[in-house]
Amino acid sequence: MKHMPRIALSLLLIFLFARSASAQNPEADSLLAGMRTAAGPSERIALLYKLLYEVPLLTQQQRIHYSKAIRVLSKEQGDKVMESVALAELGDLLAYNGDRLQGAELAYAAFEMAQEHGNEQALALILIDLSRCLEDRSKAMAHLHTALDLAKRSGDQYCTMWSYGNLCTRHSEAKQRDSALYYAQRVYDISMSENLEVGQTYSYGMLATTNYELYGEKGIAYEYLKKARASRIGRTHPEHFMGIHGLLGKYHLKDGRLDSALHYTDLMRTKQEYGGPSSVLLMYALYKDIYADRNSDSALKYFRLYDTMKDSIATMGKSQQLSLLLVKKEIELEQRHAARAQDLQFAFIAVGILAFVIIFLLLSRSVITNTRVISFLGVVALLIVFEFLNLLLHPFLEKVTHHSPALMLLALVCIAALLVPLHHKLEKWATAKLIEKNKAIRLTQAKKTIEQLEKQSP
Repeated sequence: MKHMPRIALSLLLIFLFARSASAQNPEADSLLAGMRTAAGPSERIALLYKLLYEVPLLTQQQRIHYSKAIRVLSKEQGDKVMESVALAELGDLLAYNGDRLQGAELAYAAFEMAQEHGNEQALALILIDLSRCLEDRSKAMAHLHTALDLAKRSGDQYCTMWSYGNLCTRHSEAKQRDSALYYAQRVYDISMSENLEVGQTYSYGMLATTNYELYGEKGIAYEYLKKARASRIGRTHPEHFMGIHGLLGKYHLKDGRLDSALHYTDLMRTKQEYGGPSSVLLMYALYKDIYADRNSDSALKYFRLYDTMKDSIATMGKSQQLSLLLVKKEIELEQRHAARAQDLQFAFIAVGILAFVIIFLLLSRSVITNTRVISFLGVVALLIVFEFLNLLLHPFLEKVTHHSPALMLLALVCIAALLVPLHHKLEKWATAKLIEKNKAIRLTQAKKTIEQLEKQSP
């Protein structure tokens, strides 16, 4: 019986999670509907930013739901740009749920799609998502620098801001404080100049963290958090609200101001209903640490709540991960069907080329009587075979040459150099056969003429 409250709380949390997963968000639905009539990829990507990152009451599971919905809509409209972006966002969500390997697979699949359609704005966003899936910091930062260049070229200020922000995070992880501060400041500058409210609040949090944890400038850090609290996003967006007050609670606790830490943790609790599981877990961790030396009964209570929430998050994380893995399996099946359809097309083309060559050889021995016709059909056959080999070998050549135009051209020239002599040999053989055939036809006609003359002579 003593475990009943714990079990009941776990069930309640899972029930609330399931309910939030199925619940729709009117503002998000409106933005999704707007994607159907948007003028182009840039407008759709802007709507995606608003939907996934600015709608206040959007849970993590709802982000998965709407990312999947964007992908389905993109496939219906044949929009490869948005399909690749939605796929990368699903990969990012997988990584956020702790499975970086599966997330990286989706992000790499999106990256391959982006290389085919060539949209720089989409490619920048995909590279950011891919970098967040990677453990290797150097590779992640290389992708982020490429994303930054692409975002600037495409004029996407939102994506430029996220590139700077993720570079700040990676440098912070490496304890490179000057670089971390530089990129945090860039986020602040671009969000202020472009009036990106989410970016402003985001930059305040990064500047506070960099100053407190890397420079030890606690006063500056608290000033930035004060600005973050006063911002509209900091006041109205539950995720940002809990994040800001979580930092305030954490830093006041580190500085030994338990009453202030408790105050900000209590404020987090006012948004608990809308906060993500990780924010709620942080809240319980703060309560646990605050009460550790003050009140044994309260400390025990929050220890239990913390452990229960941790177990529930693991259960919820598995549910989210399963949902995303199902998307991954759907994509794998689609790719297999597409590959099978492509193989069938190649098979039909190969049979068609073979049939064309056989018919050409048969006609050259029986019907065709003009060397110009043989020459023309020979050129047609050469072009068909060359283009077929180009289609067949193109994916292999791209991998071998790493998409280098010069090396691709060199490889195609080598293929042509092999085909041209074969073409000349085939044309020469067909011409020789034609000459033999014409000689035989003339000899037969001459014999008939002689026979007719002999019959007519007395």
